[in-house]
Amino acid sequence: MTTEMYLNIKNLTKSHTAQNNSLETVFDNFSLSFEVGKITALVGKVGCGKTTLLKMMAGLYRPEKGSIEFKNSAQDVFHCSAIGQSMTEIATLVFQEYKESLLEWQRVRTAINWGFSGNETKRVAVVEQIDRVLEISKLLDRFPGELSGGQQQKVAVARALARQPKLLLMDEPFGSLDAISRYELEALILKEWLNEQSRTIVIATHDTEEAVFLAHRVIVLGEKPCKMKGVIPVTRPIEQRAEDFKETPEFGITRRSVRMLL
Repeated sequence: MTTEMYLNIKNLTKSHTAQNNSLETVFDNFSLSFEVGKITALVGKVGCGKTTLLKMMAGLYRPEKGSIEFKNSAQDVFHCSAIGQSMTEIATLVFQEYKESLLEWQRVRTAINWGFSGNETKRVAVVEQIDRVLEISKLLDRFPGELSGGQQQKVAVARALARQPKLLLMDEPFGSLDAISRYELEALILKEWLNEQSRTIVIATHDTEEAVFLAHRVIVLGEKPCKMKGVIPVTRPIEQRAEDFKETPEFGITRRSVRMLL
């Protein structure tokens, strides 16, 4: 019998104080369902609420009304609502402002190992896999203040991947990287999903190319109060190499479909 798995946002309401000190409604009775075990991209203009939504999904913010529920293959249910949350047990967020996830007094080695719950053999294997792409081994004994912005972002992503979360949330995760590192990290995310298809990944971005390249489904969000403007499925042949997908007509057509909704 197939176990039902889901990640559902139901009737979510959330406000915050705007720059002029007025109360601004970000979400008003907002509902959305994600595919568990897939990569979903959230695309929208700056300020539409993508970051706020990810922080609620990570359990860092609580909604005023409504709920977020995640049920995994073990039938464990995690939630975030106005009365409490348990999402931090299974969700890891890579911040857009990557410095928020790094402690200035904590060496890179400690930051990456922090929160890892697997055995030592698995931890070493995971870190080695990440290092092959991100080349962070030479940074392990440094403090965040000794790193460039791009290096700090690599460490923030490495830390999130090393935790092996059931729900990986990424907020504009590649913005500080050069083009080569950006592409290599995108390929690592795809490989990570292929190796661990029980992992659910949600990426917020304003980059339509990045969204279509990485995701199985792109959700386009409108301006505040946030509304869903459309859902675009991404069809990529399983046997096709990731780097070849961008050269196909399907990639261009899908990207144009996303851009038309923005």
